[in-house]
Amino acid sequence: MAYASIDDIKSLQPVLDQTGIDSMAIAELRSSASYITGRLWQSYSLPITTPASGAITFTGNPVDDDEIIVGSITYRFKAVPAQANDVLISATASLTADNLASAINEEGSGWYTDTTINIKVRATYPQATLVVSLWAREDGAGGNVITLDASTSPVTVTAFTGGAGDYPILRRINCWIAAANLLKGQAKSNLGGAGTGALIEGYEKTAYEWLESTANGSMALVDINGSVLAMSDDGLATSTTEDMIPFADGGDPVHWGHDTDKDWDR
Repeated sequence: MAYASIDDIKSLQPVLDQTGIDSMAIAELRSSASYITGRLWQSYSLPITTPASGAITFTGNPVDDDEIIVGSITYRFKAVPAQANDVLISATASLTADNLASAINEEGSGWYTDTTINIKVRATYPQATLVVSLWAREDGAGGNVITLDASTSPVTVTAFTGGAGDYPILRRINCWIAAANLLKGQAKSNLGGAGTGALIEGYEKTAYEWLESTANGSMALVDINGSVLAMSDDGLATSTTEDMIPFADGGDPVHWGHDTDKDWDR
């Protein structure tokens, strides 16, 4: 899951729009999205957003030059893969389906070496079936319109559906935290100078501040249609540091202040 996309990351900073960074960016988006969700779980009913899902069902083993479009990538089935996005035709449809899933995820084998990860879609393939399950990498309704076309292959497709929840603030928080994590340790020359590095640090600081504000309810979660997400019945997350060491759990900034019966300030 992720609240933001690779395109959001790449538009933020030129150094992030380069070949070979997609897999790392996807991993950072998912990792930071998990952190965001973990921070919000006490304040909102989960899931806040859901990814669209689709499927590819193999009805036979493809032949040479059969094609399937997944997102913005056209995969070509070949007995001998010769170019990027070529998928190896194996002895059975089941093995070929596994090769396709591997190509989409850029993992394992069974595809041409120049193939890169599909930035729109991830795939899983339980080999007991002939169905490649697909999920949009970015949560929200945008995934419902991801292209899935197998008109030139012996497969049937199930269109993407079920994507819901589009919150611009979560998109921005996810993007900024992921970008900052990707750029940590980069030389200033790679970032376009010291000023750019400071800008990224500013993005990260703001992202964490906004995350705390959404978690404690001081800033509403508003979707792209203007609807406000209600907080859960449990209300705000509260500090559990009473009768414990100061700041043991961090608490929520909205509750921070002087503990009148203690000797410390939050």
